[in-house]
Amino acid sequence: PRLGGPNNQAWVLSEAGKAVLEAYDPVLDDPSLNCSPVSIVRLWGNGDLTQITQEADRVTIHHEWMDAKRIVHLEMTEHPSEMPENVLGHSIGWYEGETLVVDTIGYPAGVLHQHPGLPHSDKLHTVERLTLSAAGDSFELAYTADDTDYFIDQLTGARSFAASDETMQEYNCTH
Repeated sequence: PRLGGPNNQAWVLSEAGKAVLEAYDPVLDDPSLNCSPVSIVRLWGNGDLTQITQEADRVTIHHEWMDAKRIVHLEMTEHPSEMPENVLGHSIGWYEGETLVVDTIGYPAGVLHQHPGLPHSDKLHTVERLTLSAAGDSFELAYTADDTDYFIDQLTGARSFAASDETMQEYNCTH
């Protein structure tokens, strides 16, 4: 079996996605070897701390892992036609009640999961829904990922997070 065990998400791949997966080596091609935060799926799933802050026009999601910071533009209703390349894409957001909805496009081709591998093209589109608990001490994350080039269906995931009094540390990745 491949590193990371059986690939339980490979079912979502189109023939083009399967061809990219076949060429992917989860050891040698892991983007984190080059200090890349890789993908939002890896950032949310690695268990490190995440700090979320809000200003009038933006929400900043700061993941401890790889010191990744994401800006969710609350003042924008559409993504710009020209975006600088960013491994974590370009995010706009809005609130639906207590839920922050984060819509992201503009990803370069990469991988959502490194081990055992789940590639995505530059057509990846993700929507994250972060719902704060009534007590304000936890939130639920649910996401969907669509990719018209590499996926035959929508990929979904969910996870719960609780508040922590731990202090975030700098990751200081070197390669």
